[in-house]
Amino acid sequence: MPTITTTVTSACASGAVTTQTTTEATPDTGAPTNSASETVAAMIGEWGAGTLPQSYPKYWSPSVTIHAGPGKVTGWGSYTFDTFAGWLDILTRYNFNDMTSAFYPRQGGAVWEWSVSSLERKSDGKKCKGFHAVNLFDLDANNMITDLKLIFDFSIVEEAFSDSAGHCEAMVGAWAQGKLFETRKTWFAESLEVDAGSSTKAPGFKQYTMATFENWTSDLEVYDFHDMSWTFFPSPTGAVGVWTVSSLSRKETGKGTGPMKGVNHFTMEDGKITKVEILNSKIGEVEALF
Repeated sequence: MPTITTTVTSACASGAVTTQTTTEATPDTGAPTNSASETVAAMIGEWGAGTLPQSYPKYWSPSVTIHAGPGKVTGWGSYTFDTFAGWLDILTRYNFNDMTSAFYPRQGGAVWEWSVSSLERKSDGKKCKGFHAVNLFDLDANNMITDLKLIFDFSIVEEAFSDSAGHCEAMVGAWAQGKLFETRKTWFAESLEVDAGSSTKAPGFKQYTMATFENWTSDLEVYDFHDMSWTFFPSPTGAVGVWTVSSLSRKETGKGTGPMKGVNHFTMEDGKITKVEILNSKIGEVEALF
């Protein structure tokens, strides 16, 4: 759970303004007023303390709608009261490094303004860059949260933690371990189309489907991919993988190419890869190995 520094700003009916820190107060513009921002601050405090999974029903309305992002990264999508506990569990997978918070009243609710120096995935230490975000909360007459909208540049977390990019990265990891064929149904849809080129000389660089998937993996076994590295990015239709090798050599002869770079476009639907398109401008060097 994050360590949270908070500033609670509130105003009473007489117009007097009080704060828990030296942060400049923001005037209240409507009801519910002080209690709304205080409720949200208390709820976030429980999140930071790790007690929110047990206490959230006292803050969140059963009819609540949560809009935490476009859904390209698990944890940054849409949720309800019924899926709230699961959402909290997903968020525990991250460290919210150097989190700071400030709370303000707004008409019909409250604002939580927060920032982090980075969001860090605990499983592998991968981080995104720092960002600033605003959460808009609507509260009802009983001071229960009925709506949440999270606003920030979601591309920051998508670039680092995209579900599609992560899926493709894990698939390449399975290939590197020699387990791609046996785990193929984890990564690829039955309708898979592989456009690896149209070479008549270089194995592995032609057209394949799920039915001929074993042929593709076997064809690629004739090569050593020296010093191979990958970088993955989310795309509107799935993910892009950019790879480099210091040389691609034919195992049988030891003959190799020079340094090479390629781009793989992965199209995804329902969490599976449906199409792979491989772009390699130096296919002629590969064909020269045969």
